[in-house]
Amino acid sequence: MLTNEEALRLIKECEECFVVWATDQNAFVAVHPIPKEEDPLKAVTTKVEAMAAMKTDYEGPTKGRFLNSKDVTLQTLLQILLDDKAETARVAKRIAIFNSWANCGIDELIDILIERRIHTPMDVFHGSSYIVNWLYKIHGPQLTERHLARLEQFAQANTLVSEQERAQKELQCFLTVLQNDPDRLKAFWERHHNPNVDWPTWDAFTDAAGDLPTLDQDIIAQLIKVVETSYIKVDETPFPLMFGPRRKAMVALGKIGPPAGLRAVEVIEKSIYDSSDDVTAIRNRVVARIQQPASDWIQCPHCYHGYVEGIGDNYPQVHACAKWLGLGYLPKAESLGW
Repeated sequence: MLTNEEALRLIKECEECFVVWATDQNAFVAVHPIPKEEDPLKAVTTKVEAMAAMKTDYEGPTKGRFLNSKDVTLQTLLQILLDDKAETARVAKRIAIFNSWANCGIDELIDILIERRIHTPMDVFHGSSYIVNWLYKIHGPQLTERHLARLEQFAQANTLVSEQERAQKELQCFLTVLQNDPDRLKAFWERHHNPNVDWPTWDAFTDAAGDLPTLDQDIIAQLIKVVETSYIKVDETPFPLMFGPRRKAMVALGKIGPPAGLRAVEVIEKSIYDSSDDVTAIRNRVVARIQQPASDWIQCPHCYHGYVEGIGDNYPQVHACAKWLGLGYLPKAESLGW
């Protein structure tokens, strides 16, 4: 551990640095000087190396921050620790709220959503989205007609605060599955994804497209296009498309199965690389699901559309069913005796 005075002395010995502190001790543990590099690539590399050193700076939990040394005072360091302590307390309260929601019944969760009983430090934006996803992906099989009517009330409300608009759109997607309404999904696609993808609703839309599953060739064509897309343009400037949206599209195609068509297989095999064992496994499983007859597969009896309850960051979260890679289907041959 370093005292604040010791940390400041090390910081002042360089122009730029990466400081690391132990979150459980609320104290600094290391100061990594960042050499000045003219080469932009080398400059990035030195920063990455400094961040990687966090793994060996301290055995417990850590955080880090880049600092311009000339701007740092003892008060700066004290404020960093005070802010982190406050953030740790805030996160702990949010985790407690998430855990309390996991123990709520369906009606109570719907009450919280509709009445906006979401209090600080939980925010309405993330809280509403969490509840909507939890209701659909964990409680989906238990939702009754009465529950669906109440959720429809939220999905169609025109008096919501702006912070609930994304959750409302997510619920609109999920209701297409719960009500088995492919026409409603197509209408959502026409409003939000044709011709340009509305990325904030992409996850829920692809979940619904796969879970329904959609047979609409326009939607399937767009899913294939996103899998194939490496770059998108923002104000005519190209930016790499993160893998997350492409993976969501690929999984949706896997859930759709043979109706996704051979074009989907060709694009997936060409566009999805062996970047990790996990990516390779899900890619191969998706390809097999599309290529093989639907009769060779059965729905997984241990998950709901590939979703299961799990724990992440110390609170309940929706996870992809690990055994069948979140597809919700398993080959009959593999299911024998399981």
